[in-house]
Amino acid sequence: MNVTKDRRTWKEHLRVRTLTNILKFYDCFQKQEVMPFDELFTEYAVWIMNGKWTDNVPFAGIYRGKDEISKLFETYFNSIRIIEFEYEYEVVDGSEVVVHFNLRAKVLATDKTFDMEFFDHFRVDEKARIIFCRRYYDTFTFTLPFKTEGPSHIVDVKTNRVNHKINLNVDYDAARLVWKIYENFYAGRLEEAKAGMNPNFEVSYKGPGLETEHALIPYPGKYYGESGIDRFMVNLGTTATMNFIDRYFLVEGNCVEIIFYEDWTVIENGRIYSVYTLNNWILDEDGKAIEMMCSPDTYEIAKAYNPDRGL
Repeated sequence: MNVTKDRRTWKEHLRVRTLTNILKFYDCFQKQEVMPFDELFTEYAVWIMNGKWTDNVPFAGIYRGKDEISKLFETYFNSIRIIEFEYEYEVVDGSEVVVHFNLRAKVLATDKTFDMEFFDHFRVDEKARIIFCRRYYDTFTFTLPFKTEGPSHIVDVKTNRVNHKINLNVDYDAARLVWKIYENFYAGRLEEAKAGMNPNFEVSYKGPGLETEHALIPYPGKYYGESGIDRFMVNLGTTATMNFIDRYFLVEGNCVEIIFYEDWTVIENGRIYSVYTLNNWILDEDGKAIEMMCSPDTYEIAKAYNPDRGL
C-alpha cells in the first residue's frame, strides 16, 4: 500500500470537493447570470466587498443572507458589462480558499472601462456551500471608472504573471518561511528579512502611489530587487507607524495568503487608518520569496494621508 500516494489522492479529492460551488459561482459570475443561491450558499452566508467608506466605494459593504447577496450581484451586473474575466488560480487550505482573478469591464453609467485584479477569500461548510467571502481589491482605483471626470480606462498595479508559477508539491514550509520574513521586518532586522527573498524579489502594492496621477499614498507601486525593497521599506516605515496587527495564514504549496487586520498612524498628521488587507506571497523552488502582492483598503489609507483632499 502506497500511503503517500493514497494521502495525496485523498487530499486532491478534498480539494476538488471544496472548490465545487466556488467554481459554479464563477461560472455564473463571468456570464453575469442569476446565481442558484440555495445551491451555492448557506442561508446565513455573508459577503463583504472590502471598503470602509461604503458611500464612496461602489458596492462596498456587508451583505447578509439570500436577499442582500442576490441584490448585490443584481446591482453589480446592472452597473457593469464584463468584457473579459480571467480566472488566474486558487489557494486551498482546508475549508478556506482564496481565488485570484482579473476583470476587464465597462461601467455603463460612465462608459469607462477598468482592468483590475480581485481576490476572493471564501469559507465553505461541510457540503462545500459558501459561508463567507470577502473580496479584496484596490478600493481607491475602483472608484475612478464610476466618476465622470478623469481617464476613460483605469488599470491597477498588476502582479507579475511570470512569478506566479504555482507548485503544490514543495518540500518546504512556505508559511514558516514567510512568517520569518515578517518577524525580522517588524523587529527591524531588515538584512535578515531580505535574506529570505530571491535577488529578483518584487513588491506589487496596489493603490494610488506617488508615481501615479493621484499620488495620494507614499508606498503603493512596483518595487524590484534589493534596492526596491529598501525603497519600499523607507516609503512605508518613515511615513506610518504600526499600532496593531492581526494576521493569519492560508498556505498551499509555494503560495501563502495572509489575511490582515491592520491599524496604523500617519506620522505627518496623526491620522489613524484601520484596514482589512490581503497579502499574497509566491516562493521559488528554493523557498525564497519571489513576489509579494498587497491589496488593502486603499481608499481608507488615502483619506488618512490626505484629510483635506475631500475624498
